[in-house]
Amino acid sequence: MHGIGLSLPSWRLFPPSIDRGAHPRYCLIMKQYALIGIRASLLVALLLAWSCSRGGGGKVEEPTTDSPSMCAVTPEEAVRRGGTIRIALPGGIDRTAIPFPPGEGARLFCRNLYETLTERTCEGKVMPAIARHWSGPDSSGAWTVTIDGDTRFWSGEVVRAVDVAKSWEGTAKRLSTAGVASPWDWFPAGEGGIRAVDDSTLVIDPGIDGIDLPVILSHPAFAVTGPPVKGALPEGTGPWRIAEGAKRGKSLIPCVRNPYSRVDPAGADTLLFDVRRPGSDLRDLPFDQLDLVVMRDGGAVDYAATLPWFTDTALPWNRTVFLLLADSKYLARLEKAFAGYPFRESVARDVAEADARPIEPEEAEKFERIACPAEKNGPAADPPLENGTAYVLYPKGSTGASSIASRVAAIARSPVCSLVGVTAAGASAGRLRRSPEGTALAAVLPVDAPLRDGCSARASLSRRVPWIVEERPESGRSPAVLPLVESRAHLFARKGLAGISVDYRGTILLAKAGWRAEAALP
Repeated sequence: MHGIGLSLPSWRLFPPSIDRGAHPRYCLIMKQYALIGIRASLLVALLLAWSCSRGGGGKVEEPTTDSPSMCAVTPEEAVRRGGTIRIALPGGIDRTAIPFPPGEGARLFCRNLYETLTERTCEGKVMPAIARHWSGPDSSGAWTVTIDGDTRFWSGEVVRAVDVAKSWEGTAKRLSTAGVASPWDWFPAGEGGIRAVDDSTLVIDPGIDGIDLPVILSHPAFAVTGPPVKGALPEGTGPWRIAEGAKRGKSLIPCVRNPYSRVDPAGADTLLFDVRRPGSDLRDLPFDQLDLVVMRDGGAVDYAATLPWFTDTALPWNRTVFLLLADSKYLARLEKAFAGYPFRESVARDVAEADARPIEPEEAEKFERIACPAEKNGPAADPPLENGTAYVLYPKGSTGASSIASRVAAIARSPVCSLVGVTAAGASAGRLRRSPEGTALAAVLPVDAPLRDGCSARASLSRRVPWIVEERPESGRSPAVLPLVESRAHLFARKGLAGISVDYRGTILLAKAGWRAEAALP
């Protein structure tokens, strides 16, 4: 497979080469495995954007804006004004979970229509967005955030601090109803933790010690949306907006430039999102009609790489598969089996994605040693269960997680060990819960997060599988959380496109995207 790589300063985190044959320890077997055409639909679980350092008092240094806010995937050279970019959205869009719906394509869509108060570059630096500046925490743990008075919704209405607070309260309810795990599982939306002091000032008390609030505010679930409109998506403040007259339920969603955006409107005039239903075979996409698509599926990636009109870019590693081991008589046996690199290397094949790499033992050990902020809010742990069948839990519908769960059951060698695919009722992202009968021996859980966000992953895991943080007095040991594999998606962009960038979570940004001057407009 050939193509261009990421032009990132932080190349050690995001390897520029996409030649999987250059990684003999795991890439060759991944390519062979992908060619058999196995499709994986890993159910997405949100991780919280936490800081791993314990915060202290004092004022936060305001970031400068003299450097690019994001990192370029294609050169930000001069582009011709005008034209249309057609983008595939595999998996559809769950409208009830806006602005953070499950699925990579859906989140690409929302990331370009809705903005957060802060944003993080691909290197992790926090930059201003809707928030002009911030300070905190004060002696009570509260932060003060000042809203940029020039920020406007698509309608032209100025965004006020009270609009942000109302937006977040609505988002928290929508995501909870949709069953999508998010920071709103623990953040005090609508409970006095967020107050609008005046039109431009918010006071936010996270209710949790030692967190870096500006980092959390960059999470897509904190994007600002306007009042819901019947039959239409809520308004946003991003550089793109839904075109007037666009009909609900259609497979093609046209988006045009937001005239009130702070972003220079150079580049294409229209983004045409081609929404594909969940479960459809990605190899059946109309590639000859597409200008941009992001995919993980091994068979689809290998097929698209053969198409001469695309450039292929491997995006940052941004999904981690964890093995959660409840304390039991099988714990030591499982820990030993999964601790070694060769075993993790073979497990990488089970993920069934185009690019997957085993977590190095040193990385796993570092993850185990990190000190994270204490969680004050959040649900109580599930009550102890009676001894009985030992279950291995995994997200229902995830082929890769199911395969790894089968390995766990085989290694445990328990005559009463069985596999259980678990999903919350009505939850497309799927929150794992304890089995109603027997003992949960282990859980295999993919989360959309790079391992370098260690505290984010821990917070996300403990929120959705609370029994992993329980102490078991009878044995004196805590359950284990083992990171096994990281994976990444590939961006296929038609030759001639420029101005595409990527953020810290590996999400594509199209604010400056367009066609190069020498390229013919579509």
